[in-house]
Amino acid sequence: MIGLHNISLYVDHYAARRPRQRAVVFPEVRLRSGRYRYSQLTYAQLRDLVEAYARGFHRMGLARGDRVSVFLKPSLDFVPLTFALFRVGAVPVFIDPGMGRRQALDCVRAMAPRCLVAVTALHALRPLSAGAFRSVELSVTAGGGTGGERPQGVQGGD
Repeated sequence: MIGLHNISLYVDHYAARRPRQRAVVFPEVRLRSGRYRYSQLTYAQLRDLVEAYARGFHRMGLARGDRVSVFLKPSLDFVPLTFALFRVGAVPVFIDPGMGRRQALDCVRAMAPRCLVAVTALHALRPLSAGAFRSVELSVTAGGGTGGERPQGVQGGD
């Protein structure tokens, strides 16, 4: 693996060697029995999502070195979205959605991100706390927590 300088390239490495092997497993729903129902991505599916999201980020103007505030709940899309940010060379800063409104806004204000990737609720706070989001030029709504909601604004494709 010597020569790989971007962690996202490991996804490609494993997708080429083990395309059908599970790469990401996420507990979707807890069943009445106490067991969980899981969703998953193979390495090939993970690679495809990483590439699509990276293309989407690139098309919206995200550039190498741009700070990105990531405020998402765990979901199946969290991993490919994170690797896509690494792929474009962005600098993701992860904010825990459970930390509370004031602390989250303080984090956003302090890091002055160019891009905000966040749950709908944080985007709804933007008009009420414009000072914290002054630096944000690009935004993506993602992270419904169900694994089925795809990020808005970063879809790939041609």
